[in-house]
Amino acid sequence: MVKSMQGKPVKFIAIAANKSLAEALQYQQQTGLAMTIFPDPLGLMQARYGFRISLQNIWQYRIINGEGRVVANAMSKEAIEAAITSSKAEAKYVESGLDAKVAPVAELLEFGQFAAGGKQLATLRRSNNKSVQQSANKVYDALKKEAAARKSEAADLAKTDPIAARDLYADIAAALPNDDLGRDAQKALANLANNKSVKAEFAARTAFQKACQSLNNALPAQKPALAKAFQDLAKKHAGTPSAEKALVLAKELSADGKK
Repeated sequence: MVKSMQGKPVKFIAIAANKSLAEALQYQQQTGLAMTIFPDPLGLMQARYGFRISLQNIWQYRIINGEGRVVANAMSKEAIEAAITSSKAEAKYVESGLDAKVAPVAELLEFGQFAAGGKQLATLRRSNNKSVQQSANKVYDALKKEAAARKSEAADLAKTDPIAARDLYADIAAALPNDDLGRDAQKALANLANNKSVKAEFAARTAFQKACQSLNNALPAQKPALAKAFQDLAKKHAGTPSAEKALVLAKELSADGKK
């Protein structure tokens, strides 16, 4: 299924229910699972989608469209293609016909991994292989176009939503560090660095990301303590977007997971 969707704006993600990070990676290696895998030792994803994984219910599938809505519960080619067709989201970099060495880089960029994607793309553009170079330049042109659009959007948001503007500039700077667009974005980031809202959010974001790392190997018995930790984080960084995320996670950790 994964191979049949290559060249299309589809990302396959596996959630390892009730497994630690080490167990999830071991499962991936043993089975040859050809997709990104995340551990879910506390069963949070099961609670969100209303089911429990067990020997009687080994697999569950959810297809989520470009707007973030669940549109199907079966992993079939027909269901995935229907989600692509009905979605308003459009692929910016992924497309059929790209050289095999460039296609994974296009996927990185498509799903927001701009630092890794931009770095690899720069290397591929210097390739002596004509097919690789042509595909890499095609993706690069699309990246430049998207970066210019993000720069314009960020400039409009700088006063009304400096956090969103900062995130847009950060994407540009990460993807195109040696381009004029990237250098301009770096200057804009420096100008926003002392903005009160930006400073508050990134203090909260750093704390939230660190706290989330602790969930990878947590045990179910630790859920009450973890819920309190996220509640405390939300109080400390109240008024920031990351504090709101912490409150949502605290609520999930406090729930019993029954549906």
